[in-house]
Amino acid sequence: LEETEEGTVAPAALDAVQAAVRDADALALGPGMTTNADTRTLIRSLVRECAVPFVLDADGLNAYAGEVDALSDRKGDAVLTPHLGEFSRLMGGRDDDRLAAARRLAGRADAVALLKGSRTVVATPNGGARINPTGSSVLATAGTGDVLTGAIGGLLARGVDPFAAAWSGAYLHGLAGMAAGRALGEGTVAGDVAERLPEAIETARAYPR
Repeated sequence: LEETEEGTVAPAALDAVQAAVRDADALALGPGMTTNADTRTLIRSLVRECAVPFVLDADGLNAYAGEVDALSDRKGDAVLTPHLGEFSRLMGGRDDDRLAAARRLAGRADAVALLKGSRTVVATPNGGARINPTGSSVLATAGTGDVLTGAIGGLLARGVDPFAAAWSGAYLHGLAGMAAGRALGEGTVAGDVAERLPEAIETARAYPR
């Protein structure tokens, strides 16, 4: 792919990226993309034209800092997964009422919003919301948010509805974090959480229905 002088993905790579996305069932966009201005242009063009469901995280969200309403200009269903810092950049300030904050973001962006943190909140544009009961302090470790992005992206690729994908992804991610924390304690890293996602899925499947 074409690169900028800083080694990030350049807008000239848009056609190649879009061609790859057309063959995909879902897209996870943002982690590691940086805040390079040219890459920001690429991200916004891709979001606008992407027809498959996608999850937007990290620098994908930063590309819309202070311009959250522009996220509604798109073709595909979206799940937004900010932590409080990314939320503040998107919305232009903090909101200590996490439930109201997630609902407000979902409404402004016309997308499912997952506000990460202790008791992650998942909200829909019409005001529906759930608070995730699973999780552990190890999920504050760098990179664990990228694991969540991948989990949600995988569920979207399987055809799961965006709200259900976000809610289920958060729940399984929390279970995996709890399992990793029990086994490894505060030395847990993101890869340890990812490795325990299959265990989390089996745990959830074993629950009474």
